[in-house]
Amino acid sequence: MAILGRDLALKTDGIKNMLRRRGTQAGIAGSLRAHRFRHDFSHRWQDVCGSEDGLMMIAGWSSTKIARHYGKQAAARRALNEQARLGIADRIA
Repeated sequence: MAILGRDLALKTDGIKNMLRRRGTQAGIAGSLRAHRFRHDFSHRWQDVCGSEDGLMMIAGWSSTKIARHYGKQAAARRALNEQARLGIADRIA
């Protein structure tokens, strides 16, 4: 967006600085990073059984490799939740 010839869009450093300030205000200084949101979004999408294709479309990713990368961090937790829901391993004698 340009107002009076000034481009007010946040650039990489502006986003980084804004997240640092907001993290400090929230008491989580040093741990708030933009890529953390990608990981969290991917995990939440997959946790409610959203498709990988849908995730790629919404996030603007062109590769399943990227979707798996951002979802990998919470994959074990999703697997445990899925097992709890399905209960198949509970029936193994």
